[in-house]
Amino acid sequence: MTDASTARFPAASLALAMVIAGTVGAFATESGLHPVTVVFWRCVFGAIFLLIWCLLRGYLPDRTLLPSRLALAALAGVCMVLSWTAFFAGFAMTSIATTTIIYHIQPFFVVLIGVVFLRERISPDQLLWMLGAFLGVVLASGLVFAHGHADANWVPGIALTLGGALLYAVTTILAKGLGQQRAEITVLCQT
Repeated sequence: MTDASTARFPAASLALAMVIAGTVGAFATESGLHPVTVVFWRCVFGAIFLLIWCLLRGYLPDRTLLPSRLALAALAGVCMVLSWTAFFAGFAMTSIATTTIIYHIQPFFVVLIGVVFLRERISPDQLLWMLGAFLGVVLASGLVFAHGHADANWVPGIALTLGGALLYAVTTILAKGLGQQRAEITVLCQT
């Protein structure tokens, strides 16, 4: 599933992806738009781009896209849209940095969902590394060393961002159930 241009220029592909991902907070905040509006337009432009991409690459029509897979992708899409909305709403209530750090505890939620609902096991070593990583997230977020009084929106902003991270984790788990479906098709269904 590796594209030839991505294989030739992996560093450039990664750099472009990181520039896009790293500037989304600034664009969402500076636009002054409501988070629902930002997510709506993100989905519109994403769907248009992905549809063109999939058509040009010959990924559509996808004969492996069964109704059950489409329903699962749509459910994951609802979770993803709600996750993004919570993420963008968190920017206005805390800060871009704090929201981004808190939102990216999503992998911890994926592991917890796996342990609780999918009966996956984690070793004591893995648990220790996860606790260390989580401590790093807490320290990086400034939650421990914050001085002064937090704005009245700060705690609800953190809660909203945590909810967004949980929804993103659910999206990840649901997408895992789509098996060998092309990632482009999955994301197109989700947007």
